[in-house]
Amino acid sequence: MTVNHQEGRRRSRGAIRVWLTSIVAVLIACPIVTVVDAGRLIGTGIVALVFAIALIWVGYLAWRAVAVHQMSKMEAWWWLSTPYSVAYLLCSALLGWEHVGWHVLGLFILVFLATASASLVWTLVTLYQVFHRRQLTAWRGVMLGLALLLLVTLWVTQIGATS
Repeated sequence: MTVNHQEGRRRSRGAIRVWLTSIVAVLIACPIVTVVDAGRLIGTGIVALVFAIALIWVGYLAWRAVAVHQMSKMEAWWWLSTPYSVAYLLCSALLGWEHVGWHVLGLFILVFLATASASLVWTLVTLYQVFHRRQLTAWRGVMLGLALLLLVTLWVTQIGATS
């Protein structure tokens, strides 16, 4: 493999990460807009439609990143689970969504439960791989750090809820 080919593949992986980050930002913006707007200006149906399209799009981009841009399946799995989980939980804690009902945030909560579960499994698999292989790249360290942040935040919020 030539140096130019490797450089091009590295750049294309960087571009796909930018796309994935922006789609995840849209996923995070949807519940925020729903809570702030409360269906008055934009409408809950439009936000739900944008959210559904963004979910499909992030899945497609993750598949394309693996199939075309040779991103690892573990990294694609991380993109599908951890960023939304971490951001949703932090927004919920910081913006005080505990008093917002299921009728407003139901779809977003269901996706959070699915992605948080997938993120937990991803974290366990990654920790096993890191301890088994004894190697940790900088990027995987960042990904693992965010996943562990999710787990710690979930644990702390559970302690706060039971106190």
